[in-house]
Formats: sequence, structure tokens, C-alpha cells
Amino acid sequence: MHPQKLLALATALDISQADIARHLGIGRIQVVRWATGKRPMPTKYREAVWEFLREAFHRRLATGKAPEQRGLTAGWIPPQTEPIFQAVTALSLEHAEMHGAGPTAVIGSVREALAALPDDPKELRKPANTLRLLELCGQLTDASILLAKIGPLQDALEERNNANDTK
Repeated sequence: MHPQKLLALATALDISQADIARHLGIGRIQVVRWATGKRPMPTKYREAVWEFLREAFHRRLATGKAPEQRGLTAGWIPPQTEPIFQAVTALSLEHAEMHGAGPTAVIGSVREALAALPDDPKELRKPANTLRLLELCGQLTDASILLAKIGPLQDALEERNNANDTK
């Protein structure tokens, strides 16, 4: 997780660099150095800042109330938090990926499950194997969507879409 992404999210959540420094028990100048790229943010602080921002985001969502006249549900996200919600989602995916629990881990487990399926076409046509293949396809689709949100694949997809739009 890139420190500048974290600090940009903090700004969007109205959390100052001084707030982050106080939370971590360090001097504000250290956070300023991370923000300007003069110093790398140590991993232990990256994790602590991520948790701090994630908690702040969830507190912010919990205090937001949907306009009752619109009949919106309790899961309503105020429009002003939508970009923040997207940023937190992307950072959550990136965080999970860093810790081996993201989409690439899912793809690895799907590959193992595919390898365990029989090679014989007659066996693959059996209902249980067919259902298992459909399930694995769904998992691969979900993982690829998540990867598209956090990886360079997103850039490749955008370039492809732009190329298709110009044709």
C-alpha cells in the first residue's frame, strides 16, 4: 500500500497528518516526510495507519443517515462519501492482496481445484463436476474483477477499451 494513497484517503476523511502522528505516537514531521516522499513509510506504520483510516471510515459511515423520505436502507452511503468508499474498497483489496488473502490467492486455489478435476471428458460431463466447474468459473470471474480494481490490469483494460472506442 503506497503511503501517498493512505495519506490522500486521510485527507478525504478530514484526518490531518497531525492526527495520524498523534495516533502513532510519533512526530508530525515524520508523517510530512512520508507524504512528500522524502522518507519511506515503515511497514508497521503502514499497517497502523491503514487500520486507523479504516476505522475512521466505518465510524463516518455509521454516523451518516439516509434521508427517510427517500426510503433508503440502513446501508445507504452519503453521496459525498462515494469516492471515499471507492478508495477504501481499493485499499482494502490491495491490503488483502499484500497479506496473501486477495484475488491472486483465490486464483491459486481455483487452479489447484481445476487440477484435481478428472481429465476424462465423460467424467467432466457428470453433474457434480459440471457444477464444480461453474462454481470455479464464478470464483475466477470475481477474482479477475477484483484484480482489475487494484492492479495494472486496470490500465490495460482501459487502454483496450479506449482502442475499441476509437475504432
